[in-house]
Amino acid sequence: MKNTITKDIINHLEFLGFTIESEESETSDVLICRNDARSNITVYITAGFVLLISRYSAEFDKPTIELYELIGEINSKTNISKWYLSRSSKDEGVVAIEGYVYDYDKIVFGKILESMERDI
Repeated sequence: MKNTITKDIINHLEFLGFTIESEESETSDVLICRNDARSNITVYITAGFVLLISRYSAEFDKPTIELYELIGEINSKTNISKWYLSRSSKDEGVVAIEGYVYDYDKIVFGKILESMERDI
C-alpha cells in the first residue's frame, strides 16, 4: 500500500461488512468496496486525501435542464456528498455521489460514510 492510512480504512470498511478489492497506482491506493446492505463505494487514497465515490446507472440519452436542476436541488440539501452526472465507459448515464476527507480518523470517517448513505 502506498499510503499509511489505507490499512486503517480497509479495517474500518471490513468491520462495516464491505468486501474489498485493492489496487495501487504510482501514488494512490484504490479500494473497490462492495456491501449488500449499503451503497458500494470506490475509495481513492492519495497523500492523506480520501475521496469516496458511489456511482449509479441512470437512464437518460441527453441530460435535460430539468435533470440538472434536480441535481442542483439535491446538492443544496446534502450534508457531505455532491452529486453530478457522468457517462460510463459503455456510454451509459451515471449519477455519481462524492464525499471526501483529509487523513483518517475513525469517528470522522464513520460519520462521513453515514452522511453519504443518508444523502442517497
